[in-house]
Amino acid sequence: MKSKMCTLFHVLIGFVFLLTSSLGYSAFPGEGFILGNFRHPTRTDLTIDGLDSLIRNEGIVSLDETLSRLPEEMLQSYVLVYSSRSRQEASPQFPRVITYSNDARLIIAFNGHPEHRGYSKLEMIEFIPATQRTAARFDFAELEFNPSGPPVMHKNPAMCMNCHTIQQRPNWDGYLLWPGVYGSEDDHLTNKFAGRDPEVYSQSTEYKAFKSYLRTRVDQISQKKGRYRFLRDRDENPDGVLIPKLNAAAVPNLRFNILLHDLAFQRALSQLQLSNRIEQVKHALQASACENFLDFFSDDARPRIAARLKEDQRELESAHKAEITQRYDRAIELNGSTVNPRSIEMLNETFDPTIARLKIIMELYLDTSLKDLSVAPFGRMGGFGTGDSGINLFLMVYVPRLFTSPTDLEFITNLFKLRTKERCVPLLNRQLTLQGPLN
Repeated sequence: MKSKMCTLFHVLIGFVFLLTSSLGYSAFPGEGFILGNFRHPTRTDLTIDGLDSLIRNEGIVSLDETLSRLPEEMLQSYVLVYSSRSRQEASPQFPRVITYSNDARLIIAFNGHPEHRGYSKLEMIEFIPATQRTAARFDFAELEFNPSGPPVMHKNPAMCMNCHTIQQRPNWDGYLLWPGVYGSEDDHLTNKFAGRDPEVYSQSTEYKAFKSYLRTRVDQISQKKGRYRFLRDRDENPDGVLIPKLNAAAVPNLRFNILLHDLAFQRALSQLQLSNRIEQVKHALQASACENFLDFFSDDARPRIAARLKEDQRELESAHKAEITQRYDRAIELNGSTVNPRSIEMLNETFDPTIARLKIIMELYLDTSLKDLSVAPFGRMGGFGTGDSGINLFLMVYVPRLFTSPTDLEFITNLFKLRTKERCVPLLNRQLTLQGPLN
């Protein structure tokens, strides 16, 4: 029952996201209710080059001094990683901090113990918006501090691709399980279905570890040394929920997840806009949301597309379950019996066949990769958006930006009206013939 309610919740979120976007309730095109709540205006100088200029112009020579000069929005928006798989080491008492601007277009990471690997380095990721001729992208940089001279900036170092893949994207597990991050289970410190029983929370490994971090931060503030003292309060509540208030700050992991997928979706959309096939293919791309997707193909193409679709769906579902199992096993390893045993079942049930239909269009007709929509670590395919609504959000909020003519808009309107029945009426003159390697 809870799983069905979760799925219904995501569907409703998608609907409200679409509705508020179409009604223009947001200053950002297409972001709607969700991003309107989680993303806020940000300073235009929050860039890798902007930070580099500040350091050089002000003669800053230490990482701690750099942190003290970061704007308020970056010191208040952060997630805490206590079990790190990055080049920056972490521990429960001294977690790695990933801080980001209000729109997550600039991300900065650092750790907190002098003996931890990567202590002398700031790692950065910047989202570079699309232009008329170039697709959006993520740029990486590493700022290395040393006591014998000024800090050295390394842009797009090759070592970043070891974890961030050839597509160069941020790494972040999908909703609702973030093993190794405080608030690892839906932004709770332990099984969120266990109730508010203090005895339950007191037995949580993550609860105990989080309290040790809070004590460290309090000590650093009083002693005026250490990097955690620069972070702003998020009203942490050690009784179980990271933040008791229901707002953007209340769910830091989910907020980061939503903002990263917004950027990934923007990048993917910009790549599609540059394709010389997009005008021919965009109707079928949009129709990936429909169960009768095959109706958008010609009679000659349909049997072979159907066979490819069946194979892709089987492979993607298998990859999805493997990715979920890996995350759940890691959560058990870190937090033991306090992890909700229903989490893996709920996450497995979020697989959406829409992904396989979208893969057909993106990879066979548009020479782009489905992986461009994901920010799952190490190039994995899972974790799209917030549960099973992620791909649908891409199709129902971002892809419609490709449609501009009155005929296009009529097509989109009719498609959304019929979406409730999971079927869409294909325009006969928009059907695709078979192209690409299946010929």
